[in-house]
Amino acid sequence: MTQSAHVQQAEPDVELAQPDPFVIRACTLIWWSFGIQLVSNVFKLTDLPPARSLVGALFLLAFVSGVSFWITSWVVSKLKAGRNWMRLLITILFLLGSVLVLSFWNLYIETAQFTVLTGAAAAVQWVLSTINVVLINMPSARSWFLSCKGSARRAA
Repeated sequence: MTQSAHVQQAEPDVELAQPDPFVIRACTLIWWSFGIQLVSNVFKLTDLPPARSLVGALFLLAFVSGVSFWITSWVVSKLKAGRNWMRLLITILFLLGSVLVLSFWNLYIETAQFTVLTGAAAAVQWVLSTINVVLINMPSARSWFLSCKGSARRAA
């Protein structure tokens, strides 16, 4: 038996299934939400107090946007890879966040200091997040996540 034949037999025959269409839509909505947040943050620069440094604010915006981009791409990559724990984490964090916002609504409104634009952006992001959670928990998406979990076990 040659070396290459041995290597070919050692590779698993498990092929990662294409992501469920609902998961693809959910990932697209996650990127849309990131874009809305980015635009909202840029518009927040117009509300800077005069004593605040524009250079410092731009640096902070760049840093926060970079971290947000990294987290968003990581989340999307885990969803597209069929990681069921990411589906569950997104669902749990969304539900907890919604309950906390509703529980502390008055405090949330006072401290958030929404302008019309940032308030509209927050509302659109909440709607997109709601749709996202519904999409990744559709029966066909759940089945796809569970099939990926089973494929990973067979490959190990």
